[in-house]
Parts: sequence; structure tokens; C-alpha cells
Amino acid sequence: MEQHVRKILIGFAVTLTLILLAALIVPSFIDWNRFKAEIESQARLATGRELTIGGDISFSVLPAPTLAVAEVALANIPGASETPLLRLKRLDAQISLLPLLTGKIKIARFDLQQPEIFLEITPEGQNNWTFAARPQAEEAPGPATVPETGEANGAAPDIRLDELNIRDGAVTYTNRQTDTQLQITGIKATLSANSLQGPFTIDASVTLNGTALALESSVGNLAGTRATPVTATLDIDSGKGRIDFRGSVADPGPALRVSGAVGASGKNLSALLATLSQLPGSGAPPATLPPFLAQPYHLAFDMTATSDLVRIRDLAARLGDATINGSGAVEIGADTNFEMLLSANTLDLSNWQFANTSSSKPASTNPQADDTAANGGTAAIPATGNSLLPENISGTVGVAVQAVKFNGDFVRDIALDLQIAKGNANLRNLSLNLPGSSKFRLSGAAVATDGKPSFGGRMSFSSESLRQLLAWSGTDISAVPEERLRRLNAKAELNVTPELAQIYALTATLDSSSVSGGLAYALRARPSFGVELKIDQLNADAYLPAAAPPQGATATAKPKSGDTGKSAEPSPLAILDSFDSNFKFSVDALTYQGVVLKALTLNGTLLDGQLQLAQAAIGDVAGASINLRADLKALSSVPEGTARLQLDAKNLAGIATLTGLKLPVPAAQLGAAKLTADFGLSPADGVKSSLDATLGGTRLDARMTVTQLSLSEPAATLERAQLKLDAKLENASLAALSKQFNLPLAPGAGADAPVSLT
Repeated sequence: MEQHVRKILIGFAVTLTLILLAALIVPSFIDWNRFKAEIESQARLATGRELTIGGDISFSVLPAPTLAVAEVALANIPGASETPLLRLKRLDAQISLLPLLTGKIKIARFDLQQPEIFLEITPEGQNNWTFAARPQAEEAPGPATVPETGEANGAAPDIRLDELNIRDGAVTYTNRQTDTQLQITGIKATLSANSLQGPFTIDASVTLNGTALALESSVGNLAGTRATPVTATLDIDSGKGRIDFRGSVADPGPALRVSGAVGASGKNLSALLATLSQLPGSGAPPATLPPFLAQPYHLAFDMTATSDLVRIRDLAARLGDATINGSGAVEIGADTNFEMLLSANTLDLSNWQFANTSSSKPASTNPQADDTAANGGTAAIPATGNSLLPENISGTVGVAVQAVKFNGDFVRDIALDLQIAKGNANLRNLSLNLPGSSKFRLSGAAVATDGKPSFGGRMSFSSESLRQLLAWSGTDISAVPEERLRRLNAKAELNVTPELAQIYALTATLDSSSVSGGLAYALRARPSFGVELKIDQLNADAYLPAAAPPQGATATAKPKSGDTGKSAEPSPLAILDSFDSNFKFSVDALTYQGVVLKALTLNGTLLDGQLQLAQAAIGDVAGASINLRADLKALSSVPEGTARLQLDAKNLAGIATLTGLKLPVPAAQLGAAKLTADFGLSPADGVKSSLDATLGGTRLDARMTVTQLSLSEPAATLERAQLKLDAKLENASLAALSKQFNLPLAPGAGADAPVSLT
């Protein structure tokens, strides 16, 4: 009996062994390619897309369950490009057998070779990564049952991933509505996880729009609420930049808390910024970066972050040898509040280069930057409604720097106090002390009205030694006498929008002169400005260098044979064709070369190369008044237009003294002078002028025309020019004329008569 039972047990064991061996060995001999159609059909039902398996499918159980699939592609949506959404060269997965027999899943290896994902937004705005819902009729008829295991109580399944490898992967994002594209290529990654809750390790590298990025990171076990160590290092463009994090994560979930030390460093900040400007969303970088950014940099701070608070402590930012310290905090919620404080003792910028010495401009690699430059170099500040910033953001920014050494001297007590509230920015104070006992102050507010941003504020500047300040700035003032450019005090209000910058209510004193008025500059491609200034008195002689003693006559070079006199130099008026302006100047009293000119006025408009000079007047110079009006155009080529010059003097004594003119008779004898001269310039008609002058009781009326004279080449055409002159001299009395000019033409008694000469 026992022997019979033993045979039965042995037979049962052999049968069970054969069944197990068959279960382990037989799958290796099955042609799994026969199931391609079924797999593709189920994928189509689940995703609504065509799944194509172009390669072989293989599955084996020994020595470990292994699955391999080659040439997999998931189709795109209708209306998108013909490129599939997903393309995979090969998938290999291997699961350890023994842990599987105990209810654990240990993925020994999971390899993805050349995975390519093509994300796309069609011109109609549809994306290709949202899958259609599975039709109701195709869903399983009954509810799925959940096994009663420990997982039903919320515990994560016991899954371990020893190694996930991605080789030569790529992700391409194309938005056909905005005609933009993002490419991530060369994806290489290795990831491991002891469980679904960690610990995790990842070592990955990608190329994002041409920029190489490499990440190394490890995360501890996230189970429970205890702090878990986290480390991460991101390398940017093969060493141009490096970002490190060493810290911990606690309470994963809504109460997440992250704390640790953050560091960023590199050998050249300029090179890093140039690289980052190529990344998506970086905006338009400047065509060239300031040279001083081409220095080693380092940033370090400690941080603590929760779902509603980020706090930064012990911040230290260094560029070259300059270091700034600081701290800050951000409270996140329905309303966001922040605080930032930056400080430094002494920053030595002596060796910093702020301007490019090269005159060449490197080609821009950012089309957005080129578009901005083409439109005048001014980018509008985004604003919505009556808020410059979101109204739920508020905070303060404070900066305090004791001293900055630059160009051999110090800028001291630099202070910034900025407040953000209700969508607008309030600059409570920006101040600094410059060399020469000079002080600058600025305050104001940046707001938005109907979506248009603007800044309005007040500024003041004072200098007890303006010469020292100008010398420090590199301005050559050696030609200005020592007793001038000593003191300047100025204050004004300003308003700046994306289209216009204005300085108004300006009052200033320079040495002994007082100035008032305003300035405006239009921020567009063609320089355009307006200026109105009023000066009470100005002694120009006091600012001019002493006249050099005469050195003898200078020989005048004779033109070479064949020289037509034509000059390659542009017209001296050509500069007036390069900008637009409206201007109004007035000076109560100007002293120049010992002559006092009173009531000076200059008022006009320059627009598109046309000058309309409404008034250029001197109210009193040597007892005479002078006024000039003009309307000219084509200033950069052949000027044309009209002008009128008027002079009015009680007598010519002052004018003669001023000009060195020797009068034939005493000025009082000549009498009052009044002159009106009109000029006309035309390429077709040449030069036309008329003169209407009275001197005492004598009147001169003259008309002059110059033809065949090229206004663009006057020297070359002077010889063939033709002059036509008509003049008429009149006096109501020959006796008066003779007496006026001491002429030996006095008529006899009763023989006086009017005089008219042509």
C-alpha cells in the first residue's frame, strides 16, 4: 500500500514538474508574431489610433521572463503631419523570476532604443497627445474586481526597477499655429528605483534646441513623513553652467516641505546667458552682452519651501570679485507676497569693462531680437487693464550698497526701495552719491492705464564739484576755464511710456546761470525729440578757451589741376535730415566775445528733412534787432526753400563797432537803418534774392537772380553762372542825400528835388 501511494506521489510530482517545465519552456518556442494583429487591434480600441509592430515579438520565461518588441509606431491624428506620434526602434524588458514567484515584481532591465515622440498642435488648434475616449460599447461588460491584498489598503505594490535605459531618444514639439518648434534630441538616461516610493537614481543627458543638458540626481525613500535626502546636479552646455541642490524632502503630498542648499557656478556668465537665450521662452536677448559679464560667477543660498512659502537665507552672489549678499521670502496663495533684501559693503568694479571696444556687431541668432531692432529697438512692456502686474502680487525689494569702486573713485550709499502693490510698482527711493560731492535721487510709480504702462516720478541732482564728476566720467573739460563747471543743481519731473520719454518742470542752476524748461524723446527708429529751454543769462566767454595768439598767415592750398572743386563731403545740413525735432530756446542775455546779446529766441520745427524756422531772433545786439525766418527742405542733397532776414537799428554805430565796419560818415548822420532781405533757393530757378533797405531818408530796392549755378556743386559751376541784378536807389531830397553821405551834390537854393537811380 505504501509503495502504491509512493508511486502515485512520485507520478504526481513528475507530472507537476513536467507541467511547470512546459510552462517555462514552451513560451520560448511559440511564434508570438501570430498575435501582432490582436495586439494592434486591442491598442486601437484603447487609444483610437493605429498601432503598428513592424518587427518581431519574442517572449521567454527562462532564465528570466523577457519580452522584446521591435519597430513599434503609434499613428498621428488626422490633420497632423504624416510623422507618427510615437516611434520606437526596440523595447526589451526582463523581470526576475524568483521574486515574481513570491508576489514581488523586480524589473531587472527595461530598455528603450531610439524612442521618438512627435508632439504637435495642428493649425486648427488640436493636439495629438489627447486620446479619444473608448466607446462605451467596447468597454468590458462587468466591473473589474480588486484583489484583496495589502494594496487595497493604499500600500504601493512591491515593484522594483533595477535599471531603465533610454538610448538615443528624441522629443519634438511643433506648434503649427505659432510656427514654433522645440527639439530635444540625444536623450540618454539611466534610472533605477528600489520601489515606487524610492529610493531613486537618475543619470540623464539631452540636447535641447542645440544646448547640451546633463542631470544627475538621487532621491531617498519617500514613504512616511520623515525627511528624505535629495541631491541633484544639472550641467549646462558642457560646463558653461552648473546648478547643484543638496537637501531633503519631507511629507510628500499637500504638506510637502523642501529644504537645502542651492548653488550655481560657471567660468563665464556671458557665455551661459548666450546659451540660455537659445532656449525656448527666453525672449529676445540683446545683440551683444556687456563685456563685464564674461567673468566667473557663483550663486549660493539656503532655501526652505512649502506649498505656501519659499524662504531664502544666506544668499551670496559673486561675479568676478564682486559679491552681493541677501535674503528673501515668497508667500504663495490667493495673494502672493514677497520680500527681497540685497546688500554689499564694497564692490570693486575697477577692472570691469562695460562697453564693447569692437565696432563689429555679431550676427544675431535670435529672430525675435532682429524683429525688435527693426522696429526701433523698443519692446512694449506687457500690461493688462489698469495694472502693470497681477493685482494679487505684492512685496518689497531693498538694495543697499555702501560703496562701488569704479574708474578710480567711489559711488557711495547706493539705495533702492521698491514696493509692489495692487498691480503697480512704487519706487519709493533710488539714490546714490557720486564723485564730486554729487547726489542723485529718483522716486515715482510705474502704473498702467487702459493697458498702457507708464512711469511717472521726480528726480533731483546736485553737484558741488561738477568738474570732478565730469573728469571721473571721462569727459575732457580741459578747455573749459577752471572757474567754470563748478556747481550744478537740478530737479525735474519725468514720465516714460513705451512711445515717449519726457522730462518737464525742469529747473536748474549751472554756476551763475538759471535754466528752466523740458525735454521729450520719442522712442522709435528715427530719432525724434522736442526741447524747450529758457536761460536767464549766460556768459559764453567764461566757458570758452582763451584765444590762441596769431601764428601768421596760413598759405591757402591751390586746387590741383583738373580739380573741379567738387567735394565728396556731404552737405553740412545733411545731419538735419537724420532726425525730427521741435525746439524753442530763449536766452535773456548772452555774452559772446565781449558782446552782449539780449532777448535771443530760436523757435522751429524739423520734420522729415524740412526745416521750418519760425523765429531766430536777437532782440538787442549793439542797438539793433535781428530776426530770421526760413522754410527749407531737401537738406541732405540740394536745399530749396525760402528765407527772410530783417534788421532794425536806430543807427549803425553799434553794428559798425561789432563787425569792424568803417563807416564813411558818422553813424548819427546816416540815421536809422531798416533792412528786409528775402532769399529763394530752387534747383530749377537758382538763387533769387530781394533787398528792401532804408537808411535815414534813403531807400534801396534790389533784385538779384543767379542762374546756371548748381546748388549741389556751386564751386564747379560758379564760372558759368549768370548774375542778373536790378537795383533802385531813392531819396525824397537830393540835398538830404548829399548831406547824409557828404556828397558834393548839394543843389542850389530852390533847386532841391527827389532822387531816383536805377
